[in-house]
Amino acid sequence: MNKTVAVITLVMTLFAWKAYSGIELEPYVGYEFSDSDDDVNGNSSFTQLDLGARVGFSILMFSAGVDYMNGTGDGEFDDSTVEYDTTASELGAYFKFTFPILIQTYATYILDAELEQDYSSGSSFTLNGSGYKVGVGFTGLPFIAINLEYKAINYDEFESGSTTADIDADYSTYGVFVSLPLTF
Repeated sequence: MNKTVAVITLVMTLFAWKAYSGIELEPYVGYEFSDSDDDVNGNSSFTQLDLGARVGFSILMFSAGVDYMNGTGDGEFDDSTVEYDTTASELGAYFKFTFPILIQTYATYILDAELEQDYSSGSSFTLNGSGYKVGVGFTGLPFIAINLEYKAINYDEFESGSTTADIDADYSTYGVFVSLPLTF
């Protein structure tokens, strides 16, 4: 009798998991601002408008998948009047937990980050690296989540024309994002 109850419970649990799983798509748009400590150029600050999406698989309150972001912005160095434009792209793996009431948290390991800076003087360079981001979101609005995010990236490769060098440039940003979490 106990084996029959155990088998029935196991089968019901497996069907329940399937009922609460699905494909997650979460497009987002946001604004981030930064201070950086860059051994190539010194300290600088920039602002950036980001557009991206998280695509993954969700089971109950958990989801995991791929996070891709693309952004454009501008900045300036603390010790000069030199300004620059930025173009950034990031690809990472994310894990998200959505609480039953009003809150979601997420973390992304950024596998590949690229930041291109074009200066008002005409020069440009590209930084490549990796990092992480963590966020918390308010999900109380219908269909929309408002997220606060912290991101830290270590750029370890510098490219300018045919020149490539190893560097140590740490960038950290704070951001405010609006997302549309959908599960199919």
